Amino acid sequence: TLTAPLVAEARSLGFTVEDEAYRAAHIVGLRAPAGVDLADVATRLKANRVHVSLRGSAIRVSPHVYNDRRNVDALVDVLAEVRAGSAGGRAAVRA
Repeated sequence: TLTAPLVAEARSLGFTVEDEAYRAAHIVGLRAPAGVDLADVATRLKANRVHVSLRGSAIRVSPHVYNDRRNVDALVDVLAEVRAGSAGGRAAVRA
């Protein structure tokens, strides 16, 4: 599934994700670490044509049959940019 790599990547960037036993397999809520502005995340995601919804303090992601790994990568790239505080992407966070 697409949710497993998404959850692993998001957690590595400091986002909190409910354990699998307590969430639906097809919906993932990403809770941002302190200091991350969800409005900024939403703006960046929209600019990169990544469609999610903000629900309270979480980013709701619901991959479907028409999504693929490239969509997950685009989402994770934006999350990494936000965490790095620049447009450096995943490499900047992991360096």
